[in-house]
Amino acid sequence: MKKRAFNFTDGKTGACLAIYVIVRAANDHFAGTTEDNVVKIRLASPTVTAANSALLSFLSQQLNIDAAQLEIVAGKNKAHKLVSFEGYSTSDLEKRLLAVM
Repeated sequence: MKKRAFNFTDGKTGACLAIYVIVRAANDHFAGTTEDNVVKIRLASPTVTAANSALLSFLSQQLNIDAAQLEIVAGKNKAHKLVSFEGYSTSDLEKRLLAVM
């Protein structure tokens, strides 16, 4: 299997992950990555703004991370979002993502 190089950034208190959200899907699921390694996630939410809470809930469930440790730090009104994972390293998040994608 080809090793993916997700678009992570180390932060002061954890890692950040670039995510591209696609709305109006039949169900919530990972949809691969873009050419520049941004994680694509399809959500059933009707709009990008309404998808914010659904995105955090989806990531929390799929990656087994407490939702209180997740925050959208950029792109709340955009399809391209930056999500902070407080207390997690980029290597830990990469392992979790590879396990579910």
